Amino acid sequence: MFEVELTAEVNNPVEVYKKLQEFSDFQRLKYFDRYFDKENDLEHKEQELRVRIKENQNTGELKSVLTLKDSPFDKKTRSKPEYETVVEEPEQAVVLLDKLGFRQKISYNKYCDFFAFRYSGRDIEVSYVTFDEIPETFIEIETLVNEESQTPEAFKVVYELLEKLNVPQADLTTLMYQTRIHTARKGNL
Repeated sequence: MFEVELTAEVNNPVEVYKKLQEFSDFQRLKYFDRYFDKENDLEHKEQELRVRIKENQNTGELKSVLTLKDSPFDKKTRSKPEYETVVEEPEQAVVLLDKLGFRQKISYNKYCDFFAFRYSGRDIEVSYVTFDEIPETFIEIETLVNEESQTPEAFKVVYELLEKLNVPQADLTTLMYQTRIHTARKGNL
């Protein structure tokens, strides 16, 4: 699957949040993310290997997934092909990765109010994102397509939604959360 995604820092969080609520109800989710690499090979290829435990804070339901985000197909937005599978025992997945030589690079909690709805004929997911360790609020707008040839039309839709939410394109970012959190942790030592 090709994940067409925009990430932006939100400078008007109250306004954006109100607009999102006009589209759909939301689920409050807490992610515990662990990222892995092997001799920085994935980092050099701009790939990401992650074990995520997702807790639905409305229902208490837990779900774990193993995800590989491949190298970006769109450098401007860092949108990537994504491969994901449910993992019944996340701690065993971590052991398997370790046995294969992958070491945990960073872990952190990510909090999302997750909105899912149809917009311009597409299934859209929007996450309103915060973290414990960094003060900024972010928004992620994404949709999935099966083939890379379908990405231009999908990008048109997500950019249109970004504008409708009054988030300027100048607020888009490609700086990864891992980098921001690593920098924040270094500053707190």
